[in-house]
Amino acid sequence: MRDRKLLLGILMCVLIAVAEGSCTLDCGTNVWDGWYGFAEGPQYCNVCLCRGSDVRCTEFQCGHPNPCPTAAPVDTQTVEFSISRGRDDVEENELTGSIRYRSTDLELFFDGYDNWYQIIGLRWSSVDIPQAATIISAKVIFKCDEEGYGQPDLLLAFDSSSSSLPWDGSNPPSSRSLTAPTRWIISEAWSVASTYESPELSSSLQGVISSMFWESGNSLSLIIRRTSPTTERSRRVAESRNGDGVGPVLRIVYSTTPGHTPEPTPEPTPEPTPEPTPEPTPEPTPEPTPEPTPEPTPEPTPEPTPEPTPEPTPEPTPEPTPEPTPEPTPQPSTGQTPFPTPVSPPIPSEVTVAELSKCLRSEDISGVQAREGWATKISNSDSTTFQTDGWVHDTFFVRVDMKGMSLNRMMKYSLELNLDIERVNGGSPGTVVSMELMLWNENYPYYYESEFVWPLTMYQQHPERFDLMETMVLKQGTTNTFVTESEFSPMPTIGDLSKRLWVRVQLSGSPGTNQERYTFTNFCLTRAAEQRVAPPLLSSFAEKVTILKPPSPSNDILTRQVNCPWDRPQHPNNIIQFEHLTVTPEGDVTLPESVSVIVSGNSFTRSSYRVITVPDSSEIIFLDEEITLNVNSFLIYGRVSIGSETCRVQGPILVTFHGERSDPAYLGFGSKGLAAIGPSARVGMFGRRFSPTWTRLSRTLTAGDDRLYTQEVVNWYPGQEILVTPTIWDDNDLGTPNENEVKTIVSVQPSAEGGSIIQVDKEFRHSHYAGIEYQAEVALLSRTIQLQGAVDEDGYGGHVIIAEGASGHIVAVSSRFMGQTNVLGRYPFHFHHLQEAPPSVSSDGVIHGAKFAENAVRDTYWRCYTIHGTNSSLVTENVAFNSTGHCYYIEEGIEERNTLSFNLAAHIKVIGTPLAGGSQSGEVVFEDSSPGGLLSGQRAMPTDGAASGFYVTNAFNFFEGNAASGGWAGYSFPGLRRCIGRYRDSTYDPSSRNLGSWNGNSAHSNGGHWISAGGIYVGGVLEFENGDTQNGRLRYSSGRASRATRELNDNTEPEWLGERLFMTFRNTRVFLSNRGLLHWGDRVEVIQYEAHDVKRSLTLFGEGWFHDAIVSGYTNNIEAGYEHRQHDGFQFYDIAIKSIVTNIEFRNYNVAPCQSDGYPGSTTVYRDPLYCSADVTAGAYIHAHLNVIFSGIYHSDFYKPQHISSTNAIRYVNVDSELILGMKIANSGASRYFNFIDSDGSATLTGVPTVVGSNLNWWQICDDCTFHSEWSAWTCPVHTSTGIPRSVVHLWAVTPEITGVNGGMRHAPECFESAPAEWSHCTVGYVAHWGTGPQYNTPLRSSEITQNMGITGPTGVDWFMWLSGGAPRVLQINPSQVPGGGLMFATNYPAGTTFNVRAYNRYTDVMDVTFTEGGSVSDVWSDTTGTTYYFDGRSLFLQPKLPPSLDQLEQGLFMERANTRIYDISYVYYIEVTADCPSNGNGFCSVMPDEVAPPAYRACQ
Repeated sequence: MRDRKLLLGILMCVLIAVAEGSCTLDCGTNVWDGWYGFAEGPQYCNVCLCRGSDVRCTEFQCGHPNPCPTAAPVDTQTVEFSISRGRDDVEENELTGSIRYRSTDLELFFDGYDNWYQIIGLRWSSVDIPQAATIISAKVIFKCDEEGYGQPDLLLAFDSSSSSLPWDGSNPPSSRSLTAPTRWIISEAWSVASTYESPELSSSLQGVISSMFWESGNSLSLIIRRTSPTTERSRRVAESRNGDGVGPVLRIVYSTTPGHTPEPTPEPTPEPTPEPTPEPTPEPTPEPTPEPTPEPTPEPTPEPTPEPTPEPTPEPTPEPTPEPTPEPTPQPSTGQTPFPTPVSPPIPSEVTVAELSKCLRSEDISGVQAREGWATKISNSDSTTFQTDGWVHDTFFVRVDMKGMSLNRMMKYSLELNLDIERVNGGSPGTVVSMELMLWNENYPYYYESEFVWPLTMYQQHPERFDLMETMVLKQGTTNTFVTESEFSPMPTIGDLSKRLWVRVQLSGSPGTNQERYTFTNFCLTRAAEQRVAPPLLSSFAEKVTILKPPSPSNDILTRQVNCPWDRPQHPNNIIQFEHLTVTPEGDVTLPESVSVIVSGNSFTRSSYRVITVPDSSEIIFLDEEITLNVNSFLIYGRVSIGSETCRVQGPILVTFHGERSDPAYLGFGSKGLAAIGPSARVGMFGRRFSPTWTRLSRTLTAGDDRLYTQEVVNWYPGQEILVTPTIWDDNDLGTPNENEVKTIVSVQPSAEGGSIIQVDKEFRHSHYAGIEYQAEVALLSRTIQLQGAVDEDGYGGHVIIAEGASGHIVAVSSRFMGQTNVLGRYPFHFHHLQEAPPSVSSDGVIHGAKFAENAVRDTYWRCYTIHGTNSSLVTENVAFNSTGHCYYIEEGIEERNTLSFNLAAHIKVIGTPLAGGSQSGEVVFEDSSPGGLLSGQRAMPTDGAASGFYVTNAFNFFEGNAASGGWAGYSFPGLRRCIGRYRDSTYDPSSRNLGSWNGNSAHSNGGHWISAGGIYVGGVLEFENGDTQNGRLRYSSGRASRATRELNDNTEPEWLGERLFMTFRNTRVFLSNRGLLHWGDRVEVIQYEAHDVKRSLTLFGEGWFHDAIVSGYTNNIEAGYEHRQHDGFQFYDIAIKSIVTNIEFRNYNVAPCQSDGYPGSTTVYRDPLYCSADVTAGAYIHAHLNVIFSGIYHSDFYKPQHISSTNAIRYVNVDSELILGMKIANSGASRYFNFIDSDGSATLTGVPTVVGSNLNWWQICDDCTFHSEWSAWTCPVHTSTGIPRSVVHLWAVTPEITGVNGGMRHAPECFESAPAEWSHCTVGYVAHWGTGPQYNTPLRSSEITQNMGITGPTGVDWFMWLSGGAPRVLQINPSQVPGGGLMFATNYPAGTTFNVRAYNRYTDVMDVTFTEGGSVSDVWSDTTGTTYYFDGRSLFLQPKLPPSLDQLEQGLFMERANTRIYDISYVYYIEVTADCPSNGNGFCSVMPDEVAPPAYRACQ
């Protein structure tokens, strides 16, 4: 409820402002969390907020001192806050960034013992200052620990965040965003045990307290550092928390009188001020009125009448009459008016970038190396001097540490430094010949000083490890000041210059033995101010995929409050105010049975409660007021209601959960959280409706911008926080910069082109791309209901669990510092064993089922949203940011038919070391039996080493419109062959379940931890060790693991009885990832797909169809990062994995010079050995297998491709033909037998169906074939004048003595991979075309065969096999993929050999057939059964083919999509040839046969 006094104040605010003429407040009145706002005229960036008698403007003051009513008398309070933990007052080494947590004193600012300069960080938790307070005074009280010296010159500033994080290595004092600093020069001496006050800090503190998101009980931090670099070793020494148990004390004097400022405005006459007599706290009294009856009716009549009397007396008498009519009743009923929509400003065509300069402190210049060692740093004041060790060299390197400084390739920079050189022992020093600004190449490991190979030596041996950025020249008119020759732009963008920037100086003169000194002053890097053309607004946001968006909320949800819980309590005749309940001394409250308890802003009489219990027959209702609750545990057996679906609250309401790991677990549901338990339990929380909860950019946001453009109109408002996700390759905390950026909204305006324009408080440090290919997400992090855990350094936050039998609808709630690392079941938001729980609301307003919607979870200690043992729940329109472990988490594998739609996951962090491994096998890890907290690096769930945005243990759920940014993977589908947890003894196989649906999902910036991870990852196995479901640990293998997706009528059926199903991913976009999509399963389809700036568009294992897609090698996102220069289009597999690729458009695959950075049009040298390898086989392009469209796996000799790959309807846009195909040449079966069929000639640009084979002339079927040197591949047309189409077939030719027994496979370990050094004994012969070789005056068209038998080749020619060991006495042939026959096979034997030839089923012998001997080759060819052989005295002739009952063509055993067919592979039918000839004792005939292929029986076809 809003009282009349406030309404009067607003009206006066408007009238006075208009009368003064300095502000035109003509855009209406709006309510934001109790503040009334005015958008000023056509000025799009200026919003004024009025509360009571206080006016604040978000960007600049309205031009009048205070247009609001007279301030009421001041009611001040003085409070003191002590440091609560030893880790809350810390010392940070300025030079190294290391933090000391346990020091017994605090030295400001020089540590005399360790001889370093330091930054002090002080943090006070639970600062109970209300958000509306006016800070009159704020000082820090220090107690002297020991005497100091000098006159420390200090700067004191508060952390500007609304709740300061604890100190740790990733959040040190030096990293914080600060308020305006206050200077403190301490001239007086300190006496031990005496106390001393800091200067006044009230103005700095006011900015923090006035933040829209400051809440009473939040944490405050103060950072103290020296004003400027100096060699003066001044200090004062204060007690720390670890010293005297208290540490520095923060003393604050504040007022809660509405509108009070330290200097009250003199406008009204003094008469009104006596009126405070009615003020004896009447203000809170209107709030209790809801208790007898619902709120809407009391508002016009309650006792506000005595209260507003103070207000009418201020100046205008006309005001009282208009005041009741404008908004007496609408205001309470609406509760939240839409944000004003003033006229949109024109879209600027240019963007202004302000100049920014960073001048280095002495400690930033951290080293000079002039010979084999580092020079000695001998001074540390405004200048920095280094002295060499007695030897003068003609080159030296200066190492510079510009921590926190970035360089953006879109901007221009200059560097200036002053360098003086002198000889220590006299003589003329060297003069500078050249000076170069250099960057350490990030692709090489960086060694710290203790292990660093000296840069001078390193540069001489490996110049490629330094990238030249710019030369420097002597500044005109000076003798020792050097500047960069011109303004330069870095290539590429460098997120953090820490330990990467070097200056290389070359001197004239000869080396000598005299010492030299190098003195640096005025070392400054400056970003130039500039006007640049603004990026265009996008008119469309995708090409191939369809961007799905949630339905827009009704206007009623946005603007009205109906069916509020306080209007329809469960027990209307038994209503109690919370403050009237009994509280035990321990802080426990249990509601009576069968009551409705009302919570208002004044209900909580204690600063904190231990356990609040709501019995099953009772309910607790929170009014729509500003409410703050501190509690350990909230146990719900009945109902908790904070608003309803049609009655959204704007509060703000803040609940903070307190507790430690050692607390008792209340009723088995842990501590520090809310637990709803049992069939009567209902938790309904409904914050204000913000729509959308996240959107995407409509225009590229470049570093330096402070305004962004969104695709959709948003109803967000000033003071809220937003997130913009990164658009770089890979987002993780290990090795790549964190480019997620959180900003505070200053203003929101609609754009004339659609969407909204959002002004933020600070410029963006990084660029965020928005092109038609993809756009960064923009998410709202603030909500009007907030749940948070009291900050815990080791990951023990709050949690919410809706447990079995209960129902929960948690909607539009924000959560922070929630989840309890490695405590199973303790997650920020958790559905726990609810079984079937579709969400609904009954006609009487009672909620049923499970729904998480419109929430924002951030900074979690474990997980985000968990679905556990629950089916049919709804998780929609949520945001998650900065999660530890998997975020959206489907827990045990039993969960099905849940809907996850329109959710965003961003910046997902693994626990412990990310799972990797050097191959597709990945890594195997186990659960830790007794894992510690966040800092332990241990895992209760082993898969958290591969944390993903969406973790799906059962695919039979519905995924629509979600987005995953960052993480080991965006979406992870681990294979669970049995459920875990409660359902571990079930025989149900979750890995066999197919996708319920998949539509409109996206992923980006994922997969950098491992070679096979990426945006969407279907792989890995989670199982019990040794299959022991009772005592076995959970074991996770992160790598390749197949799954069979089948339709099962009964979960107990064997999986092979179910219908084979394809796991179908439709309408998907991936970008900036390692792998776009990787699927290790039996069957998969990827349809309607876009992949941009990915290392490989996708990898399909099993039968796979890739259809209807756009794949971009690179986009216009020049900030994408290093890895976007490696991009594969599609990689064909090397054995048995069928891939059909159809209707794909490949874009932007261009040849880049070896020494280029890979960006189009760039001339920057980039010496990465990945791109400039000297080991390039003749005929192979230098980018082979790294930067091509089609490639194959080449490394193995054991694994060889059959005909498993086909393409159709391929298109190229801006593609250099050299990069269409890039199979790497290797001495391996996978390389020799690489092939695919281009069904329409579009992939090879031949225009006709084409057979494609490797570089060997084995693939030259006839003279109509073409060798492409740029691809190192042959192409042959499929159709010829004979009318018999050419194809690719495969068979096994096995001799037991060499390769295995009874059709088995055997290989020497050293022959598994390609191994040229040992190849002599791996090679056992060759296979060739009939009628080729020297005897026929033609080259032998052949391919080696090895101990790893298996031959793939073209039809249209006949095959001859020669074994170097001679003629085998037993030969087994498996025509595994020769559909319909049509292949003649021959091998030579000594004259006089006789044969017994039969065919059999490898497994059953059922098809035991004896072959008959023919009289000619024609007899063999004409036998349609393939059971005739012929021996002409030199060559044995066979036609290897399957019987009709097994033949793939006859039986329709193939995969076919889009007029493209690939036949199945059969390993069942074997032809065994037994030769009767004298033996040599080694399995061969004693007589070596002739090495001559038979003459061609038929012309090549």
